[in-house]
Amino acid sequence: MRSRSLALLAVIAIVGCSPTASPSPTTSGTATATATTPAGQPSSAAPTPVPVPSPAAMTLKVMEFNIEDGGQQVDFGRIVEAIKKADPDVVALEEAEGHTRELAQKAGLAYADVRTQVLSKYPLIDPPGANGRYIYVEIEPGAVVAVSNVHLPSDPYGPYDVRDGKSAADVIALEDTTRLPAIKERLDVLPAVVQTGIPTFLLGDFNTPSDLDWTAATVGLRPQVTYPLAWPVTAAVEAAGFKDSYRTLHPDPVKDPGLTWWADRPIVDAYPDHKDPQDRIDYIFSAGTATPTDVKIIGEVGGPQVDIGVAPWGSDHRSVMTTFTVTPAFPQAFVSVDQRLIAQGGSLLARFRSVGASGEFIVVRPVGSTDTPITYELLVPPAISDTWKPDVGGLAPGDYEVQLLDGSGAIEVAAPFTVEKPDAKVALTLASPTVKTGAAIEVAWRDAPGSRWDWLGIYKRGEKDLGNDVYYVYTGQTVNGSVTIDDTGSGKWPIPPGVYDVHYLLDDGYTSLAVAPLTVTR
Repeated sequence: MRSRSLALLAVIAIVGCSPTASPSPTTSGTATATATTPAGQPSSAAPTPVPVPSPAAMTLKVMEFNIEDGGQQVDFGRIVEAIKKADPDVVALEEAEGHTRELAQKAGLAYADVRTQVLSKYPLIDPPGANGRYIYVEIEPGAVVAVSNVHLPSDPYGPYDVRDGKSAADVIALEDTTRLPAIKERLDVLPAVVQTGIPTFLLGDFNTPSDLDWTAATVGLRPQVTYPLAWPVTAAVEAAGFKDSYRTLHPDPVKDPGLTWWADRPIVDAYPDHKDPQDRIDYIFSAGTATPTDVKIIGEVGGPQVDIGVAPWGSDHRSVMTTFTVTPAFPQAFVSVDQRLIAQGGSLLARFRSVGASGEFIVVRPVGSTDTPITYELLVPPAISDTWKPDVGGLAPGDYEVQLLDGSGAIEVAAPFTVEKPDAKVALTLASPTVKTGAAIEVAWRDAPGSRWDWLGIYKRGEKDLGNDVYYVYTGQTVNGSVTIDDTGSGKWPIPPGVYDVHYLLDDGYTSLAVAPLTVTR
């Protein structure tokens, strides 16, 4: 840490007994942090932010890439090659299936976040309250942009319905009940991020064409485009203030269709079917102080409008990369940890932004605790944005958080993390192993990876093919959490009477990390 002090005992008052750490010169037993003024009196004044210069505009290359089934359908090396050739600053992945960190390492990107499947040359910050819906990228010291990565439902697919003769009203009704609710979760929070001055990128595999592409002029250019259609999802994103970077730079959908799916990769198990309709369904939207200056399509050598080619191509999607001129912004106070789950004896890196006022502390405590900090540092102004590597090697398994305290000792923000035993496995439990058909099923888990698309699948007892689930729900990217399985999940509900297994599965793939038995009765 660049600016900090170890002279803490002068501002720590002994008040009780710590349940998680023994007293020591750096864990000070049972203490509550109390900030003091230079005169030695407790501070009750609101902290005053330290003035800092505004960040300058810079160039940022943002890449969207659905790597298909963990990037292993053809050759994982071709996925690595594509990223290296494009040389992006930030990459949003879909279908990483547990390979997020591996891909970052092999592609030479220093940072990876499994919760959002984002890779970056710059530090990644999971801010409090984001809940996996967006992440900060610190592209200048203390200054950030926000990235929100989505993968909307693929089935049923709207262009198939158009191809098969359904009306525009039918197709819009389909979008309104499948993909529109999925994007609404992001549109409910991202405009507020933009309003704070932080440039914000919304990108991903949307699994829907653009309202800017299916126009009167494009009717008949591709077999499925039989009438103009204002596709609701992209229209909603644009209405929320986001601009489609590809269409900003290539406004003519006749001249520049920019098709991203399907890509002509080597055929695996008769897929892709060249009779399937092709469309542009992978997007990079931006809002705030971000101006697109260039866009490239990365895909198979010789593919339509492919600017950067790789042979053989490794995914059923082409990738898109937009270069922006962007002015990052200083966020509000935050604390973020580089891992939400660590093995006992491991290490932790916290990133934080304070208000730069006198008397602020950063501490480690059990979740929600206001008792003695286990370890702490006093922040010496003007320490505003910095990193901290707390001593957590001696922590017992349990739930903790890094807290930022203001001058009065109150918690400003906190970031949770869990310590697990070195040999711990995911623990999956059912509130009741026997339920009646149609009744809700309560499932809880602990010490899970918390990856973006970790999920629970219900299978007939003894099922070997984990692609043959009866019903499934996602875990919400939580390390420790629970879910009520009911008719809001995916599959045939109610689950008929029988004996089943509930599996905890990793990151939209079929690696089972835990299993619990379930019996459904009449």
